[in-house]
Order: sequence, then C-alpha cells, then structure tokens
Amino acid sequence: MERENQYSKYYKNNTIKELKEVVVQVHDYEDEARLAAFLELKNRGETFTQEELLEMETIKNRLIEIEGKETSKKADTSILADEVSEEAVIPNLYSPTAILGFTILFSVLFGGILMFLNLRKLNKKATAINVLLITVGFMFLGGVVAKFSGMNQWLVMLVNIIGGIVLIEFFWKKHIGNLTQFNRKSILKPAIISVVITLGLAYLIILLSQLNLQGG
Repeated sequence: MERENQYSKYYKNNTIKELKEVVVQVHDYEDEARLAAFLELKNRGETFTQEELLEMETIKNRLIEIEGKETSKKADTSILADEVSEEAVIPNLYSPTAILGFTILFSVLFGGILMFLNLRKLNKKATAINVLLITVGFMFLGGVVAKFSGMNQWLVMLVNIIGGIVLIEFFWKKHIGNLTQFNRKSILKPAIISVVITLGLAYLIILLSQLNLQGG
C-alpha cells in the first residue's frame, strides 16, 4: 500500500489536470502535497515517465526520513521528560546519619533543625513543628542535666544520643522512612554554621565566667 499523508483525502476530489499541476509545481506546493497528488493520479491509472517516478520516490524517502527523525526526537523528549519527572520526585534530604551525627557532636538542637528542614521539604509542616517542640524539650532536659551534674559531659552527651534516637525512630522512620530513595544533601553549610555557633557560645560562656570571677 502506497504511503498516504494529510493531503491524500483532499486531492481525491480534484481533477486530473489539477492534480498534475500540483505534481509539477515544485516551488508552489510542499513535498507532501505533490506526493499525495502523484499517488491519486497513480490510483486513477495515470502513467509517468521514469524521471517523474524517480522524483516521487525520492520525495517519499525524504519524507519518511524526516518523519523518522521527528519520531525519534519525540521519543527522546519523552524519555528526557520521564527522567526529569523521576528526578523531580526524589527529594534532597539530610540523611539519618547526618542528623544523628549533628545531634551527638553538637546538640539535639542542630539535629532537630536538620530534621525540621527535611520535613518542611516534604511539606509535612505539622510534623516539622512537633520536631521543634521535641527539640526544645530535649534542650531544656540537657540544661537541667548539665546544671545538676556539674556540667558532666557524658551525661549531656547521653541526653543528646537519646534525642537523636527519638528523631530517627519516631520521626525519620515514621514520616520519611517510607521513601525508597532520596538524594543526600550536603552537610557542609550546616556544619560550618554549627561550628561557628558552638564556638561563639563557648566563647560567651568563658567570657561570662571571667566576668563572674572578676565580680567576685
């Protein structure tokens, strides 16, 4: 069966003279139109010279090649769109290891902030607020432990570890753990901020201690 196109149905009502004019008008009609007119003439039993047959065959092959490229381009675009779509649903999150590490090395506050940002990223705003409340609670508990233990660092770290476990077990596993895949977000920026804040607080504590000694 000969290849038809968008013009084929239209040219079925044209006269033979009109069809021949379409075939020979190279500059006035598109290749698809000329090929459709040629096929209609052929179906009506018209004969053609070898040169005309060769020209139409060339046009047909050229159109098939163009159509193949367009189909391939559409397929590539579809694949790319699927890849972009798949990538778009994979969130960038701070990993459980990062959250636990920041909690133990610095305090529950830092780990809680990372978990808060994760939940905000996933549009779990209510749960994110709960994380902040839990974090504040552990900060208060850590302060009480530090005060009554004479700043015993092991007990303070124990509070941090418990806080980290709570963040992972009750928030990550319950609200994020169902995600099969996520991109690990860089911890460089929060690490720098955490170090700066920690050093600033340490300096402030030392300064206040010196002032108290001088005042005494």
